[in-house]
Amino acid sequence: MKSRLQFPRFQVGAVVMLTWLFLAIGSPASAHTAGASSSTNYSSVIESVTPAVDGVVLRGIQGGDQLELQSTKVETTVFGYDGEPYLRVGPEGSYANRNSPAFYLNRSARANYKVPDYANAKATPQWEKTSGDSAVLWHDHRAHWMADLDPPVVRNEPQEFHLIIPQWTVTMAAGGQTITATGRLEWVPGPPAWHGYVEAFAVFLVVFGLLVRRPDLQMVRRMLGALIVLDIVHNAGTLAATSGPFLVRATAGFESLFPALVAWIVGVAAMSAIRQENESAPWLVLFSALVITILGGFVPLDDLGRSQVVFDWGADFARLLVVATLGLGGGLTAASLWRIYRSSRKHPMDDALVASRDSPPVPRPAE
Repeated sequence: MKSRLQFPRFQVGAVVMLTWLFLAIGSPASAHTAGASSSTNYSSVIESVTPAVDGVVLRGIQGGDQLELQSTKVETTVFGYDGEPYLRVGPEGSYANRNSPAFYLNRSARANYKVPDYANAKATPQWEKTSGDSAVLWHDHRAHWMADLDPPVVRNEPQEFHLIIPQWTVTMAAGGQTITATGRLEWVPGPPAWHGYVEAFAVFLVVFGLLVRRPDLQMVRRMLGALIVLDIVHNAGTLAATSGPFLVRATAGFESLFPALVAWIVGVAAMSAIRQENESAPWLVLFSALVITILGGFVPLDDLGRSQVVFDWGADFARLLVVATLGLGGGLTAASLWRIYRSSRKHPMDDALVASRDSPPVPRPAE
């Protein structure tokens, strides 16, 4: 007869499967945060916009992967690759020319979208209003690297700085003036990713060791609260680094943050269950920590080795958040599994044996 219960493989497997299904359904939230694109080592730098026009501001977004034009006082036209009118933006909103080849080529970062026959530089512009904002965001293939493979000089020396495109040019017009924007594309190597892996593993060992050696549920509650705060800050910084029309950003933000938001709510419920000494606490901690670790640690794992990170408060801070999420979240996940394992091996008679051992002896009746 076995004196110990078996590890609840079915329950743990169910939690893992539920987490996987939850994240799969949550796609396109796999990007973790709204509008987030992959981190990169390419940096597109705007050098000049001449002549300067009041209210017209051009800037690079996400390492130059996209360009954003704001025109708050005058209508500004952006010209496409064949010199045709492509975009219009001004106080009355932003418009796109459906007969511009750039309208279709810029739908993907690799310009692999099929251009209809009617869309050409000689066609009469057909303007379509895209938003009421005085700003427009687009992929401009003149300002970023388009090939799937890095250039040979980068492949040969990836840890060295390289000037990839010495000068790119985008032409615009506003108030009867022709505006020329110029810039350059650089390869800026990131830090060694293994530094972040080692740091995350060190944090994991500390967290797991503390929770196993000192199984204090209040410590679990505080660590889970810290993990949720880290993830909220990470998401806020990434959302702040994105751009585009407000309605589009808000919609994309809600869709991409939904799985994280559920994980935060479950985490708060786990903290409450710990306070009330509810038996469901380890399972709630397991789900919340596992989801946050995947979304906030493993999904942006490339950030540890990239110089250009989609984060508004600095790439170093973003990498620190990824390391902390991996270590703290991974430690909480492993410790939750360990606690569930230990509790599953506890025989129902153990409490009775402990109680009988600690209770005072019953006096024997006098003969």
